[in-house]
Amino acid sequence: MSQSFGEPDDQVDPATRAVADGGYATATLNRWTIIASSGDWGANENAPVNGTLELTPSWPASNPLNLAAGGTEGYPYGGQYGPPPGAGNTFTCPANTNCNTGLVVVNGGPYGCTTSARPGVPSSCIPVGYGGEGAWNEFDYLGFGTNTGGGISAFYIRPPYQQNLPDQFTTVNGNTVANSGRSNPDVSFNAAVNGGWLAWRGFIPRPAWAVFGGTSASSPAWAAIIALLNQANGAPVGFITPTVYDLNHGRRKHTFQDITVGDNRFAEGAFGEDGFFATPGFDLTTGWGTPDVSWFIKNMQH
Repeated sequence: MSQSFGEPDDQVDPATRAVADGGYATATLNRWTIIASSGDWGANENAPVNGTLELTPSWPASNPLNLAAGGTEGYPYGGQYGPPPGAGNTFTCPANTNCNTGLVVVNGGPYGCTTSARPGVPSSCIPVGYGGEGAWNEFDYLGFGTNTGGGISAFYIRPPYQQNLPDQFTTVNGNTVANSGRSNPDVSFNAAVNGGWLAWRGFIPRPAWAVFGGTSASSPAWAAIIALLNQANGAPVGFITPTVYDLNHGRRKHTFQDITVGDNRFAEGAFGEDGFFATPGFDLTTGWGTPDVSWFIKNMQH
């Protein structure tokens, strides 16, 4: 089950929350893997809703039965790192040279090549490997800040699978936050609009292909990964979140790309907003990071 919607954790109507929580419990008993996007307003989901500055994650990602999916973008690539393909870089790659365009390392081939304006658009460059990622934090075409949600729930208690996490986190503004509730995201995936997902937009009068981004893109991407995992496993893996947290250091290192660049302050902190850094290991910006899908499938099978 992939969910690309949400609202501030502390603003959810209690009746709505109760109905949804019951549905998540039923789905979990029936071995569904439930995924929820972590939000697109950083660590302060209330900022665009009512203009307040308290640190607030997004619900239903804050429900402990959901695998909360945060967002990344290629690094160097777009957003706070400069226009694509990154601050100080160009759209050309010399002959027989590897060039990092963000998510993808390309080779210039025998004559050199020109990279595309965003990944996925055909070019003369040859993809040769993984580039790098930072926390998703960019300005959209209207000039509004959009970035990966994350934080600690004010409603849900700290679940057993998170008991080994730190008891407190330090914010971008230097404040200390107690880890007293369900924290998220758990994992992440590419959410950039510059470098976004090409999908069919069929809900308008004239359907067309369009580029989508945000953690609303991360969640269905994770659903596709879980589908591949279920196929390899020969049966649904179901509630996989505890397994993610139970990986030992060695297996986790192979399973996830650890994201250690960027933060999730809404609007880059222009109005005093706070947020969290992407750090080594688990953080309240990208969780454990993004998957190396082949290793993820190997390590998550039951």
